[in-house]
Amino acid sequence: THTHTQPNMQPPTRFEGLSSLVASAVGVAALGCVLLLSESAVSGGTHNVASEAPVSFERFEAEVLPVWLATRRLRAQPVGSFSFVPGGPSSAYASADVAQLLYFVGQLDNYTTAEKQEWASVIDGFQNSTGFYNTPYGNLCGFQPWHATGYMASALFALGRRAKRDNQVYETIASTPSLWNKTFDPLLTRHSGEGCDSIHGCSHKIVGIPATLGLYHHGQSNATVDTFLHWWQGWVTDNLNVSSGTLCPPDQEAIKGPRTCLGAGAAIHFLLDFLDTPWPLAKRVQAFALSLQHPNTGLWDTTLDQWLNLDGVLQSVHPNASDPAARKACARFLPTAARQLNDKAAVLFTYATSTHGLPGVVAGVAVCAQAYPDLVKTVRPWKCCTPFP
Repeated sequence: THTHTQPNMQPPTRFEGLSSLVASAVGVAALGCVLLLSESAVSGGTHNVASEAPVSFERFEAEVLPVWLATRRLRAQPVGSFSFVPGGPSSAYASADVAQLLYFVGQLDNYTTAEKQEWASVIDGFQNSTGFYNTPYGNLCGFQPWHATGYMASALFALGRRAKRDNQVYETIASTPSLWNKTFDPLLTRHSGEGCDSIHGCSHKIVGIPATLGLYHHGQSNATVDTFLHWWQGWVTDNLNVSSGTLCPPDQEAIKGPRTCLGAGAAIHFLLDFLDTPWPLAKRVQAFALSLQHPNTGLWDTTLDQWLNLDGVLQSVHPNASDPAARKACARFLPTAARQLNDKAAVLFTYATSTHGLPGVVAGVAVCAQAYPDLVKTVRPWKCCTPFP
């Protein structure tokens, strides 16, 4: 659900009165998430033959992951403090990345209730008074400030917590129906002027707003938010590409290629799962996702370290896990993932430049592990996903 660099570093808005609030809420700098999404066609790589033999990730759990975590953990700081790069300062994205990663591999429960609260407080420390997050990565970790709100909310959800503050901009949107179409419709246009350069990037705002609201008010009775979320689901359905089943206008697919639709579609579908809403056009989504898997590598992108592979796995399997083609997709993907994840040197090299790539790879394996437990061997059960991974 993550996308490449966006050209506009200023958080845009479509309605008068909220612009200055958003602008003052976000700090951006020149550092970056270097794991950028490639939406080009996938080619080449080691040939994977779909096999029914289980693929083990036990070495990753026991030997590789602890070493990688040690390169990021800031031991002299509160529980949940991690650096985005080795030797760097505490980072909101690093803390959220590791929380989601450990949630996926079933290790977050190693932490006590008090430790999870301390971890949540670390993430809360990066939130400013308006409910946005101060992150130094600009739009390189997703379309900001929208992506960070949903991503931090999901990490807090994994920790059993919610954000310390609500988001004032999002609450205003939810309570003002006249802003709904004004906020979301421009994100579907070919040149939205919103600062996102593709529907995949724009989806971070399209989903970040309802995801943050839904998570903040989860378990509460809030008619205003419920009404907004109901409208949003209808708006999504009304704007689907009937060919792929994804939220991807045909002109965007023509310009950016089908993989931008795969990424945008996954962002929507993660949240629909959280809202316990069936996917519209699910069969078309599945056929579309399966068609984009490379037959040799089993990937949906050029390399394993890209989040688009999670997007591909999810949308290939979730609509109908009993479809033999879905099982075959996992059987092709898992060996590629295992070759890298079980190789300590490969993991330390590939994921040295940020904490942001590894959770996506692990989540992709977790999707297959939940759907086909006989294909995956792990020490603990893996699970996927959070509402906005």
